[in-house]
Amino acid sequence: MKKRILGFVTAVLLCVSFLGSTTVFAADDVAQPHPDSEVRNINLNAGGEEYGIEPQTDGYYYWDVESTTNQGTTYGSWRLGPQGDGPGTIGVNKTDTVSNTISGSYTSVGDISAALGVSIGVSKSYSVKYSLEVPLGKTYQIIYRPLFTKYKVVQRQYYRIDGYSTPTSNTKTCYVEVFYDWGFSYIEV
Repeated sequence: MKKRILGFVTAVLLCVSFLGSTTVFAADDVAQPHPDSEVRNINLNAGGEEYGIEPQTDGYYYWDVESTTNQGTTYGSWRLGPQGDGPGTIGVNKTDTVSNTISGSYTSVGDISAALGVSIGVSKSYSVKYSLEVPLGKTYQIIYRPLFTKYKVVQRQYYRIDGYSTPTSNTKTCYVEVFYDWGFSYIEV
């Protein structure tokens, strides 16, 4: 039993003496270049501003909106309004929802939305107000539909290197329909 305890104590003492002889370097004890060396000691933690070194921001592809072209007016589906018998006047005065739509090939809705200055894919309420004279002996129903301006949006891919952007041959084309008003008509019932 004494041999075991003596052996254990000896092992612990050897470990303590080994750890005591190990040298630990502080952060300030970084190896320095030889005084005659052309290598400068650059503190990379400081961001390199002192030496004009900037973080790597080159060598990547990105997409940018190259053009937006008005393609004219497009029409949404007809919606049913009130109906009435003549002689008299019928009218619609309410709010209805519409959303701008996108189709085709594009990188992100956010980029296209920002280029056109509109929200896409979000339903918004718009006022619908219209009245119609109905002649004697007739029954009319008001119908209305959303009117959109259709835009053709072309995006081009660029490659950025050494502070310069170069266009590639890659493009994406999409079409955005942006609500601008209501169109009205009537049907005879």
